[in-house]
Amino acid sequence: VFGAGATEQTAKQFSITFLGSVDLDPQVREGGDRGMPASLAGDQSARGREFAAIAQKVKERAEQVAAQSENVLEIS
Repeated sequence: VFGAGATEQTAKQFSITFLGSVDLDPQVREGGDRGMPASLAGDQSARGREFAAIAQKVKERAEQVAAQSENVLEIS
């Protein structure tokens, strides 16, 4: 858990791709505790949009890495 902007700065420091951040929000934890994660809200909530945007970046980055790798273990 980092302060505002610190995660992006740490990513730059270690030359890794910054994929995004989601503000700490009690509703995220509460939703998870109830079995209703914020990500399920999709475009209906700001947090859902944030999670979806990060997930899309993870997917894109994974595809880039997979395209550059010869020895990829695919799990499906």
